[in-house]
Amino acid sequence: MSKIPEPTAGDVLIVNSAKVQSRGEGISLVTNKSTSFHIYSAPAIPRPPQSARDALRPPYSTRQPSEKEHEYVSWFYHNTNKDSIPDASTFQKQVDQSTHMKDKFCRLEDAVDSKFCDVIAHVVKAPFDEIEKTTLWVSDYTENDSFHKFSWDGAKQLGGTNGGPYGYLDTDIHAASKWTGPFGKRSMQVTCFEPHASHVKSEVQLGEWIRIRNLRIKFGNNGLNLEGVLHEDRDFSRQQVEVLKWEKDDCDPRLKEAIRRKKEYEKLKKKQLKTFAENETPGGAGTKRKADESEELKNNAKSRRKEKRGAARKKVEEQDRQAEERLVKCESKEQPVTPLPAIIEPVSWKTTVGGEEVTLLLPFVCAKYRTNVRVVDFRPRKLEDFATWRRSTESDVLSDYSSDSSSESDDDDNCSAVRYSGEKIWEWQFALQLEDADPTSRGKKDRFWALVDNIEAQQLTGLDACK
Repeated sequence: MSKIPEPTAGDVLIVNSAKVQSRGEGISLVTNKSTSFHIYSAPAIPRPPQSARDALRPPYSTRQPSEKEHEYVSWFYHNTNKDSIPDASTFQKQVDQSTHMKDKFCRLEDAVDSKFCDVIAHVVKAPFDEIEKTTLWVSDYTENDSFHKFSWDGAKQLGGTNGGPYGYLDTDIHAASKWTGPFGKRSMQVTCFEPHASHVKSEVQLGEWIRIRNLRIKFGNNGLNLEGVLHEDRDFSRQQVEVLKWEKDDCDPRLKEAIRRKKEYEKLKKKQLKTFAENETPGGAGTKRKADESEELKNNAKSRRKEKRGAARKKVEEQDRQAEERLVKCESKEQPVTPLPAIIEPVSWKTTVGGEEVTLLLPFVCAKYRTNVRVVDFRPRKLEDFATWRRSTESDVLSDYSSDSSSESDDDDNCSAVRYSGEKIWEWQFALQLEDADPTSRGKKDRFWALVDNIEAQQLTGLDACK
């Protein structure tokens, strides 16, 4: 707080190395460690062309204004209309009010009746006009028992009444099939009256993140569910609905938290809907039996692979020691080495069908290995094509987020026009064909392709993907 400049009414400020950003209908300055302020006391600023050096108030920063800047301050002060500058007492009163403003931000799970608060939320249903007012639905992906419960429309087919903790199965006459989520008690209706209605209708779109200031929380006409109302505030001149930009280098921490909750909810939703779909299919009651058989299959295959790894381990230990001295090193040094033939050898599983024992060949095995290999081919053919780009998404503001190109395109959109718009994020994506590093094993022609994604490629090359 001691580094915050404290000018008085009419003083002139020189601000260096500050970032200018748009905020609603105005602009604001964002400081950093290299930002400096210089304050010139208004009563001491002489008329031009005299220098305003003597009007510069201490403390001085490392960077000192030049003589041209001192002269410009004099010219600027005496050529500026000062009619809008308040007197000293009014200015001090406004300063005191601004320093004692209460932070009214709250998450929607903490919203209660008759509360005025500031919220950051995701627009989950597009604004629609209702004559002199505009209504939209928002969510910050927290739950509030006083919100309306939206149900998954597949619950009508199940005919159940137990909604579960997430409200997917709770049948409700309001559970419209057009509602795409979030399900459960995670969304709140917000009604905006003029002058906010026109602004929301023209500027706010489905899928955007917004900040709403001084939002009034109250129970709706049904007396059961909370909703938000935004009336005109005569003492609140700035725009109360602001579309937020999820810039990676300058993002509100509370917006980051909301985006993280959204990603967690989407994972949960996908898992739950998959479970519901499995229960709806014929033979759903046999799911547990299938899971038991799958577990038995995995254990048997694991046991056979363990025996093969033990037999071949001594042979490759010396090769492993030599490989670790090279430039490329394995991440998991404690994991035993598995020979390549043992990795690509098909795994079979014996079971009984109709009273007869049959042997099935597994199409794939979910396992991680450590092995010694060499690269014999690669795709794409051009090295410059090893890096590809995707459009920037809101999840990029999360430091631990790594994109999945296939899932992103499936879950977000399949529109090529959207794919090729917005800021470009470059990522590694290539494939390497590998064979056993042991010369005695190469005659077997045991080769396979390994897909290298962005994080693995960064570890392999020590470089970030770029254009």
